[in-house]
Amino acid sequence: MDQYVAAALAVADAEGLAAVSMRRVAGDLGSGTASLYRYITNRDELVDLMVDAAQGEDALPESIEDWRADLGAIAHALRATLLRHPWLAG
Repeated sequence: MDQYVAAALAVADAEGLAAVSMRRVAGDLGSGTASLYRYITNRDELVDLMVDAAQGEDALPESIEDWRADLGAIAHALRATLLRHPWLAG
């Protein structure tokens, strides 16, 4: 399933979220659309998995020692994520 999500992220990053379809993702991986439906129910679920994967790329602070510094780190991580995946802001 991770390969499908990675392929969908690549499409969305390059062409926007509107370009992501079950057929497109399966085609980019050289498999049939029916194969993708074995793992992912529909496009909405695929988009949810994409959001989870994109938001999970940057680690959050382990513990709160300096809340201002931690909040700044979280803000910088969120900005970096949105720059890598501009479709997330939409």
